[in-house]
Amino acid sequence: METATAAHDAELPLLAPVMAPMTKEEQKERQRLHVRRTYYRKLNLLQSLRDQVSQLEDEYAELLNQKHLQEAYALLADASEPNSRDQLSSQLVELLEVKDQLRERNDAMQAALAEYKQFAVKMERIMKREEIVDDESSSDELATRQDFASRQPTIVIPTLRKSIQPSFCREIAQRTYAEMTIFRDSPHFLTTGVSVFGWRDRRLLDGDRVKFLLKKKFVGIGVHELALRGWNFLSSPKKFLTLYSPSMNPRIIPIQRVDDNNVVMLRVLSSPDGLTLVKFFFLISLFDIPEGQGIILRSLDQELLAPYTNPPGVQEQWADYYTWITFERRGDMDEHCLASFGGELHSSLAIGSDTWMLEVLFIALRWERNVVGPVFTLECQ
Repeated sequence: METATAAHDAELPLLAPVMAPMTKEEQKERQRLHVRRTYYRKLNLLQSLRDQVSQLEDEYAELLNQKHLQEAYALLADASEPNSRDQLSSQLVELLEVKDQLRERNDAMQAALAEYKQFAVKMERIMKREEIVDDESSSDELATRQDFASRQPTIVIPTLRKSIQPSFCREIAQRTYAEMTIFRDSPHFLTTGVSVFGWRDRRLLDGDRVKFLLKKKFVGIGVHELALRGWNFLSSPKKFLTLYSPSMNPRIIPIQRVDDNNVVMLRVLSSPDGLTLVKFFFLISLFDIPEGQGIILRSLDQELLAPYTNPPGVQEQWADYYTWITFERRGDMDEHCLASFGGELHSSLAIGSDTWMLEVLFIALRWERNVVGPVFTLECQ
């Protein structure tokens, strides 16, 4: 990987000093070369981090084997000495301390790897955009707006009164996490007790709200990797749209990309004639939690939108949207991930909760199919 990256970097011409005003084409070419160089340098650093993690794991395994041998030799050689037990205890304490230190270093390396993976994804998008290649993530919002406007002339695409700031998004994420933690830790809930493709359910009636939760453990997928996959899926309007049945006639409109971890969207459900609209104005936010990472989809106050007028005969209704996904570390080396998909809605919409929970399960399965892979596969014998 490092050799290939270095070779790519070597093939790129050097950026000569700017001696005179450049044309637009020259400026684009210079920017393209700069982006490529930065991209390959980051890839090189990413591979270096991977190698360091692998080396640390090998060193830890070797150290553990040495400790086991030392303990065995000490047990045989010093069995008659009264201080042998104390020596073994001391060695065990030292070994546990080394194990904790290596685990901390491994966690730091894994976090750095996740950060550079995210950076690599961003750089790939920039490169493709510079080279005028079909880039779904960059053209997604514009294409969605144009396609939406052409097929739904009765729907007005709103704008914000003023741009939403990252600090506002962080405040909502922290408040939402505190609320959903109370529900996750509550012992008072109903459950079918059945596991469907690994997903287990629970639900709780809280006043006029019904709260729900589905959990599943994903083996061999780390927290950062699964969270990044989930975020890339949910922050894309076109991909997000596939979670819902076409019979619901859903539409997803991007309103503002606040930063790399926060996006504001509008979901619209319309009647076949387009004259009745149900709208969900919400924030999608990716953030860290003590056990790993989380993603929330939380309704925003529609007063944040600038005033607009619907076409004659069109009636709109605003609805709350409150869904979240958490990704928690599992396994001795944090090699697995426990995903929790939950949320809440008004109890009047959850009448016949078993049927309603089935629809929630379908959404979770669609999410898993798109983010992780097929729920099950058929093999020829």
